[in-house]
Amino acid sequence: MGAVACLSPALGNAQTVLTVQGTQVLPRLPGPMDDELQGAMCQGDNVCQSVEYPASRSRFSRPAGVLALTAALQEVDQPITIFAYSQGAEVVEGTLAEMTEHGNAPAAADLSIVLIGNPARRHGGIDVAFGGPAMPTSPFQVTDIVQQYDPIGDFPQNPFNMLALANALAGLLYVHADYANVSVDDPANISWTEGNTTYVFVPTEKLPLLAPLRQMGFNELADTLNAPLKQIVEAGYHRDLPTADAAGVSETAVPAATRKLVEQPAVSPKVDGGHGKRSVKRGLLKQIVRAGSDADLPAADAAVASPTAVTESAHESVERPTDSRKVDGGHQKRGAKPRHRERTAQSRLAR
Repeated sequence: MGAVACLSPALGNAQTVLTVQGTQVLPRLPGPMDDELQGAMCQGDNVCQSVEYPASRSRFSRPAGVLALTAALQEVDQPITIFAYSQGAEVVEGTLAEMTEHGNAPAAADLSIVLIGNPARRHGGIDVAFGGPAMPTSPFQVTDIVQQYDPIGDFPQNPFNMLALANALAGLLYVHADYANVSVDDPANISWTEGNTTYVFVPTEKLPLLAPLRQMGFNELADTLNAPLKQIVEAGYHRDLPTADAAGVSETAVPAATRKLVEQPAVSPKVDGGHGKRSVKRGLLKQIVRAGSDADLPAADAAVASPTAVTESAHESVERPTDSRKVDGGHQKRGAKPRHRERTAQSRLAR
């Protein structure tokens, strides 16, 4: 089943789509909700209806959104799909909590939810990274979509990886603000299911950190820097992505698998682990499984746990210069000029 089909159980039938926008940083940034995901949510006979709330940085914005969404759910005809973006996903989180507390939720078959750039995403959401609540479990079908390097839904786990944090900051503008070009049916996407929630991870090929170089016309330089810098950036993440093994689908993520995200994924058949297990749908996961048997996995695990190891592990992917000192019987020849000790990975990154 394609990713479009999982956006809503009734996406092919006429229904009401309640759109809950994210924080409006600038006029029309982000753009209209009708255009997000290439307009997939508002296609055909679906009627998209905006839920109006402040959508600002004010502390009153989210509670106002919860009230507005709760009222809209009681007023429109069912079935209903909620389509929420960024702060709008926090509004959905609050609404689900309110409905659970008061027992006035719609029937499970009458409501589905689609989230993009979700700060309460269980796997990588910025709210969760800083100790906030994750999206609560519910009887409704939820599709949670995030782009790689969108810091709102894919925040770095290692706070000492400065390059990953700088890239995340750039991703706020160049990735989080751009879901209009995301195709949910792209074969490169990674998707899996946990309970009633289907998670969709959209790989980002080009680092947002290098986007300013591209805007200034230095595309060749940006292309040259992209691969080595991406190795270092990825060392700042411990993505909880599913992995498959010979016995079926594993519930345990492989920490070192994030290094494989810098490679181009290939499409592969879906692996179905059965009820209660994650359904792995994309060929990139085959590369992740192979990584589980690599001899360098312990070093990659250590890179996640230690800030120093992060930079050293990432730097190992870059070829080190060969020491050309001449030796005589295991000792440096007399008269040879002393050479400085090789700089560490940290000092190279600092430069």
